[in-house]
Amino acid sequence: MATYDLALGARRIAFPMRAGVEWEVLEPVPVKGAGSPSVEGVLERVLADPPKPGARVAIVVPDYTRPAPVGDAIPLLARALEKRGVPEARQTVIVASGTHAAPALDELRRAWGLPEGLTLAANDARAPGVKRGVTRAGTPVELDERYANADWRVTLGGVSFHYFAGFGGGPKMVFPGVASRDGAAANHKLSLGPLPPGGLHPACGPGVIEGNPVAEDIAEAAALDPPQAAIHVVPEARGWTYEAGDDGQARAREVVRARGAVGEAGAYDVVVASAGGSPRDGDVVQAQKALAHAARYARPGGTVILLAETASGLGSATLDRWLSIEDGDELERQARSAYDLNAQTAVSFRSLARRHRVFWVGSKSPRWIRLGGAEAIDAGPGIERALDGARGRGALLPIATAVVPRASLDDGRGPEGRPRT
Repeated sequence: MATYDLALGARRIAFPMRAGVEWEVLEPVPVKGAGSPSVEGVLERVLADPPKPGARVAIVVPDYTRPAPVGDAIPLLARALEKRGVPEARQTVIVASGTHAAPALDELRRAWGLPEGLTLAANDARAPGVKRGVTRAGTPVELDERYANADWRVTLGGVSFHYFAGFGGGPKMVFPGVASRDGAAANHKLSLGPLPPGGLHPACGPGVIEGNPVAEDIAEAAALDPPQAAIHVVPEARGWTYEAGDDGQARAREVVRARGAVGEAGAYDVVVASAGGSPRDGDVVQAQKALAHAARYARPGGTVILLAETASGLGSATLDRWLSIEDGDELERQARSAYDLNAQTAVSFRSLARRHRVFWVGSKSPRWIRLGGAEAIDAGPGIERALDGARGRGALLPIATAVVPRASLDDGRGPEGRPRT
């Protein structure tokens, strides 16, 4: 029997491609990117209008769950700033951890090879911030004081699909990356659709910006206190492509769309997806994004098999509460009447598990997987059992969040394959 290697945590497993299923491997297709393969080239553009000598500089980078070439770019940027009169002691690297748990900063410093003279900090969403206003949707914008009070700010973010915000990177580095918990919660609540029918908002989906209430609110919130410069990166087969500025963000998003639009929506009897291994599958919150992408490919009632280790647990103190509401209708009601962070994660998880047979492979958090409506299985006999009787078309997604069905970007389908209303 043929097999295909898929990532699960820090290891890889040989997934059995069962005979009787017509398998397709769905992964990003090569397209020519418009950006520079060299970080040095983009830094020249970023520093064309540099900070004044002695300025306080804030450099915003993603946390470990969102891969980006921080170790390649930031030491070079720090040295370039020092040559322009901004010593390392005046530079602060802020991890845009949003409402996530604070990362281990010493480990990040070592992993990224950051100079010891740089201050490294992480956003604390519960700490008092600097108020910058309120969006038209009523979202309060309160930002990390180290960012808000800096004289010059630059962001570095990976442009990628986001299952309800459209794209990661770009303005998300500012909001909710260095924002308060209240602001992030108000924004994320916009991802919930009307009740009935419930579920996520029909205009929220990966690669969708226009009409997406979450994406539009993020852009408006970040524009209340934007950085002076922004670096946008897109993964390549052997490295990264670098872009800068608003025009660079637009080009990066189009490259991600062009590469990731593969396969057909709702066309596969069996969908097998890896979250991409560590750190993408570190917790349930992050790994559920892969499930949302995978389910777009599955026919109603079809089988979805997700490989995600979730060694760090839930990734959200509030998600336990939401998944513990066993009645689906009650979950939908409370998600809207008493919203708190990650209510939309539970709503999405539950709705997908109702629509498909979902098997979650290798999770170290089986209780929460079961509460979400999926079956937690192991990577051996469990997979064989999930594939028992499988027939028809099958899709293999080596990194599920890197791809979306072609139709989902151009025919008006919502985040779970439903036509938009």
